[in-house]
Amino acid sequence: MPDTYDKRCQLGASRRRLEDALALHSCKRWWGAVYIGGYAIECSLKSLICYEENKNNFKETSAFKQGLQGASLHNLAVLFGKVPGLQRTISLDRTGNYRNAWNTVVSSWVKAL
Repeated sequence: MPDTYDKRCQLGASRRRLEDALALHSCKRWWGAVYIGGYAIECSLKSLICYEENKNNFKETSAFKQGLQGASLHNLAVLFGKVPGLQRTISLDRTGNYRNAWNTVVSSWVKAL
């Protein structure tokens, strides 16, 4: 059985959860779609953290070693805070589209909980 903390497993899980969210959305199961969509983003962020730190496994990242474990592993804002490249991209976007999109993600996902 593969290690679910592996960055490739996280990325694959993200793609599958996105498919699940789209299926729920097409059935007008809005809250389920938002919740599972947040899970897809969570997995993507974990994989991106691995990528930025050149690690193959999330357990090898500085974020995990510094205590990003337990419930905080599922907090999108905390995970986002561990991806400086993504933060930089959003801050440099002059249109504000990325910032608005991120704010929508976080506020929608919190409501779905």
